[in-house]
Amino acid sequence: TDIFRLDDTPEHVGPMVHAEFKGTGQKKIMLIAHMDTVYRNGMLRDQPFRIDGDRAYGLGIADDKHGVATILHTLALLQKMGFKDYGTLT
Repeated sequence: TDIFRLDDTPEHVGPMVHAEFKGTGQKKIMLIAHMDTVYRNGMLRDQPFRIDGDRAYGLGIADDKHGVATILHTLALLQKMGFKDYGTLT
């Protein structure tokens, strides 16, 4: 509900995923990534999507998809290991 708005923050903010896990330790840890890819009008014209050999180029090719994947895999590993030596993992 309370968000910090930049000059170009849209009036409607999209959905978010927020989870908190309580552990047995003291430290607070936050893992954060974004799932949107937003570019200004006309940027696709200057940086079109293309494939060159085994590589893809263009807007949003990598973005923060690796961050989302890293968080999901980290949570799965911690759960599988039974690791809870943190106060709050957000």
